[in-house]
Amino acid sequence: MRELLKPTEKLSLTPQEIMAATGIGKIELGEDLKLVSERLGHTSISITADIYGHLSEGRQKEAARKIDTLLADALT
Repeated sequence: MRELLKPTEKLSLTPQEIMAATGIGKIELGEDLKLVSERLGHTSISITADIYGHLSEGRQKEAARKIDTLLADALT
């Protein structure tokens, strides 16, 4: 991100923004939601799921596509 800034600009993030970016990155990389929840200091996995749950939609679609492919291959 820093390479996108002009030399006179500074990247200014709040601790909450850094924490959110960390959580998003870990989930997008496929890290277990329970581990992400613990590292973010959430008291329960449901808090993490409520905040970042929308990120799993793409993975759910990809999993469904893979299952469709497997079933189609099995039936041919």
